Amino acid sequence: HPNALAGGKRPFHTLAPAMALRDGRFAMAFGTRGAHGQPQTHVQLLNRIVDQGMGIAEALAAPRWISGSVDGLDPYTLRIESRFGSETIDALARMGHRVEVGDAWDHAVGHTNAIAVDEAGGFFTAATDPRADGAAAGW
Repeated sequence: HPNALAGGKRPFHTLAPAMALRDGRFAMAFGTRGAHGQPQTHVQLLNRIVDQGMGIAEALAAPRWISGSVDGLDPYTLRIESRFGSETIDALARMGHRVEVGDAWDHAVGHTNAIAVDEAGGFFTAATDPRADGAAAGW
């Protein structure tokens, strides 16, 4: 059965809401739609916030990519938003990647929302992905 929990199997769906902790305490909740691209979008969001120091809204608006075709049938395609620019896209193609250039704000790379605790001020910050209509709120 394709939905079995076993090596070499792919789940029918990958619903994957996420929560990030800082020093064992809640720091951020986030989630996206996008099937097999969900964990890839999560990693890109975390990288931009944790490693690159971006705020939530800036990280959500940054260009994204997914490895694998949108329909999940071609695992060797790299779908990349055109905002990465031709220099990056051409370099990836020269390295042997099968690059599929999407729209500047491509729906295929997920629609993400996030809410985080601001440690210094003790308040929430929230943002929604500019690729789609949405709202992020907390209490």
